[in-house]
Amino acid sequence: MPTVNTVLGAIWSVVGGVFGVVTIVILSYYLLIEGDSLFTYLLRFVPIERRVPVATAARAAVKKVSAWLRAQAVLAGVMGTFAAIGLGLMGEPYFFVVALVAAVGETIPIVGPLIG
Repeated sequence: MPTVNTVLGAIWSVVGGVFGVVTIVILSYYLLIEGDSLFTYLLRFVPIERRVPVATAARAAVKKVSAWLRAQAVLAGVMGTFAAIGLGLMGEPYFFVVALVAAVGETIPIVGPLIG
């Protein structure tokens, strides 16, 4: 019986992970497509005299976060590329996997590069 529980737990974990990934992809796509209308809708809850400053601050925040996210993606790509080149030249058999771990680790603040 413990084996059945372990197998069912593993299956449930996989199903939950797949559901989470699909949900994140769908929500990301929706927010990209409907971002402006969602922003306009949420801005209606702000008092009229404060809408312009709030909208300005929100757009500036989105611009800064977007720039940071792009920089993180570029940094992860550079780290993964150089790790793959270096490990490939050293003859590591699974250098692509290690380079992928290094790239993903680079996206985690502070401890990610150490773990990667």
